[in-house]
Amino acid sequence: MTEAAASSPETAAGPWNPGVQSDLPAAFTPLITVYRPEHVETPLRDALEMSDLCGLPARQLTRIKPWRLVVHEVLIRVMSDLSVPVGEVYADLGVNFRSIVSAILREGVEPRLGEVEAALAALRAEADAVLRREIAAIL
Repeated sequence: MTEAAASSPETAAGPWNPGVQSDLPAAFTPLITVYRPEHVETPLRDALEMSDLCGLPARQLTRIKPWRLVVHEVLIRVMSDLSVPVGEVYADLGVNFRSIVSAILREGVEPRLGEVEAALAALRAEADAVLRREIAAIL
């Protein structure tokens, strides 16, 4: 790794990037969460094409669906903010974790999913407007 690559935000080691890299065989790429059609609005071929065009990693060019963003956030919050009981056997930890996440999604998020989708749509529209304005200023 070059010194410039080591110091770039994408590759700098830290709490969110411990320096571990995993190169999956290309055949497994469609199975990665950020490329699966049930989780994202951007087809893999489009993400790869945009990546070739602009140089950004394809994983940063996918448009993730609102529900998947919510699921990710709930998973992270439960892991970091709640105490999940281990139970009698170690496998109970996973069962209890999934149970807590499912309850939060079912009772706390699903009834308000329309609000979440509307907020995300507004945020994306605002970002699109900023991008259009900045691109117009350059051209």
